[in-house]
Amino acid sequence: MNILFFLVVQFNFTLNGEYLLERDSLSEYSSMFGNFQHSFNKNFLVSSDFIFQMNSDFRGRIAHLRPQITFQGGPLVVKFADFQEDFQKSMILAVEHDIAFKRLRYIRGLSASMDFKKAKISAFSGQPFNYDYESFSFRVSNDTMDLLRGVNLQYSSRMLGFEASYVRLNRQNMPEPFAFQEIYGCSWGFDNGSWKIDLNLARKWGVDPITFKRLKGIGLYTFSNTIVSGVSLSLSGVYYDSINFWNYNMPPVITEKELLPGAGNSDKGLSLGAGFRAGGAYIEGSVGTVVDVDERNVIFPDKGKAFQESYLKSDFTLGRSNYFNLKVAREYFLRVEPEYEKLFSYYLEAHGKSVLKMPIEYSLRFSWNREDSVDYSISGFGVGVEPVEGLNLGFQVERSSKKISRFDFENFWSIFEIIYRTEFGSLSLVIGNQRGGLICSGGMCRIVPSFDGVKLGLDFGF
Repeated sequence: MNILFFLVVQFNFTLNGEYLLERDSLSEYSSMFGNFQHSFNKNFLVSSDFIFQMNSDFRGRIAHLRPQITFQGGPLVVKFADFQEDFQKSMILAVEHDIAFKRLRYIRGLSASMDFKKAKISAFSGQPFNYDYESFSFRVSNDTMDLLRGVNLQYSSRMLGFEASYVRLNRQNMPEPFAFQEIYGCSWGFDNGSWKIDLNLARKWGVDPITFKRLKGIGLYTFSNTIVSGVSLSLSGVYYDSINFWNYNMPPVITEKELLPGAGNSDKGLSLGAGFRAGGAYIEGSVGTVVDVDERNVIFPDKGKAFQESYLKSDFTLGRSNYFNLKVAREYFLRVEPEYEKLFSYYLEAHGKSVLKMPIEYSLRFSWNREDSVDYSISGFGVGVEPVEGLNLGFQVERSSKKISRFDFENFWSIFEIIYRTEFGSLSLVIGNQRGGLICSGGMCRIVPSFDGVKLGLDFGF
């Protein structure tokens, strides 16, 4: 008797690696983040993230595996070990990765969901674990035994959507009667193709970890978009009062900069946008303001923060092989970074791509800035070519009219970059010095320091 055993295994692998060498200090930073998956059939998946980091100063070394086992049978999906969850567009819960921002989020525990045609219900329980990226290195930002539990209900029809959520946090370092923190809410949506409305509401109950006083928070996000005579008009607003849930949620943002001055603790703002298409061009404009003014702060009432943004940009094509985009903008920062009180920035950005004998890209940026009482300008230019398919060569240069402390008293930056791309990923080499600055994603921001040295990057997957 012959027995034939046949097993089909689908294997996927991704890897993102980086190596940095600083020129003056000769400090080295190396890190790798990736994922591999074994799919035995459509119902059973075994996967794991991996994070490795080794720096020359022997600090911050990381060698972690984050496995996950997923089972799916009909409408039921069960996840074990490390997984991600997001409730109400991150208003209630945002334990998800942001690879571009290098922010990694996990819950280690158990998750189960039932997905029907129009409704879905899910629940989870586990320990949260966060990795953040600062000064060229990953770091564990919540090494605790906190426990998260939550439940979520979603319903959607042809034009209507509804979602309700509840999450409870049990904090390890607080006495039992005060350890529980709660956040819950619901959202409604309507979309008939020409008119869209979103309303997202959250409520938080908690306890101050120092005084043990009761904390209350409320969050409201609204968005409306309609099309009138070919013009798209949008209006969005936020009101966040103490809705930050120990950094386990990320209240929605309303500006292109994705900046919340109060990080969800005291943010109020409005944004108005419009866009239309004319021939081969698309034109878009927006005006938005978000302020962080905590009226309860009677000791330092003048220490609030604010951000204003207004821009006009256009994308257009000329012929079949020439693409351009142009943007003019004004930004105002009030106490957003520790180095200044007020910063005004007016800038012009232009980017183009043409295909002549070889593809060529070029960019131009000019900004005028007033940082408190100091006026200065920054101008930059970049060009890139593709001499052979898959190989890109690029050069960028920037110059500031003054040397200021926020840029380490440097006023000239230039880099040379080589990127080789294949169907499986890319390999890059960057040589030179880059200007640092503030970057934001989803309301969270960090200051990237300036860098002078060599960077090697690897992005690979199959």
